[in-house]
Amino acid sequence: MEENKRILLFGEIVWDDIIPGGGSGKPENIGGASFNAAVHCRRLGMESGMISALGNDVLGEKTYDFVTESGVDTTYITRSQLPTCLITVTFNEKGEPAYTIPPDVSWDDVALNEEQLTRLEKESFDAFYFGTLHQRSRKSRDTLHKILSHIRCGNIYCDVNLRPPFYTAEILDKSLWVSNIVKMNDQEIVEIVKLTLHREEHKLEEAMRLVLEHYRLKILLVTCGEKGAIWMTPEAAGFTPGVEVEVMDTVGAGDAFSAGFLHDLCLGKGVEEACREGNRMGAFIASKKSSVPPYSREELGAWMGW
Repeated sequence: MEENKRILLFGEIVWDDIIPGGGSGKPENIGGASFNAAVHCRRLGMESGMISALGNDVLGEKTYDFVTESGVDTTYITRSQLPTCLITVTFNEKGEPAYTIPPDVSWDDVALNEEQLTRLEKESFDAFYFGTLHQRSRKSRDTLHKILSHIRCGNIYCDVNLRPPFYTAEILDKSLWVSNIVKMNDQEIVEIVKLTLHREEHKLEEAMRLVLEHYRLKILLVTCGEKGAIWMTPEAAGFTPGVEVEVMDTVGAGDAFSAGFLHDLCLGKGVEEACREGNRMGAFIASKKSSVPPYSREELGAWMGW
């Protein structure tokens, strides 16, 4: 591992049933924003671990085996009587994915016991990652905020995923307050400004400034698809252009961006350089099929220019 950099991620582990592929009703690709980022962080050379829950079912066993084989630590993955999640994915004419997520699945039922929370207090991490989708259930949301009160970590990274109807102004507001690094896309920031700040602001730079200053963030990231990413800190702002690539599958590209960005940031690199790494990682995954496709560190290094 590179200087033993460690990241802990809280969120969903799901399986996709891809409708263009036939919609078989069977698990085809494993994913979930947090898990995708966890796998890519591990392959980039970090120690990565997940906090989540899997069902006591056949799919849960299959998932656990995949997580273990990926090298992602399972210490904080618990079991639930709710089923492991299988979602359906469709694509619009631009190739952008849309997700149909069933209610009451295992990642809605994340809970850590006192022994696990005590262990968390004794550990240290370079980054902690969580998203907004995973907070749709009260139980998982309460567990997340309990974890945030125990964990020792300088970089608290919130990945905004606005999947109607699984978010509220309260969830978004609290998530941004407990974070110091936030990532969202150029459509989500308009919604966040409206819901949490009660403003109608469509000028991107001004919207970013409003969010950054109101929530006292260290870093705000706004991704713009293949165009690249805009970053802002209290001292500076900039645009990092995307990497041109022949796109195979856009699912998980944003999660790969998060992994690349956090990898470089935890190594002490600047925001702009970390954004470049994030863009390269996102393009690399978009050039492949599946959100966590098989690839070697050598293949990744050749692409990234290491």
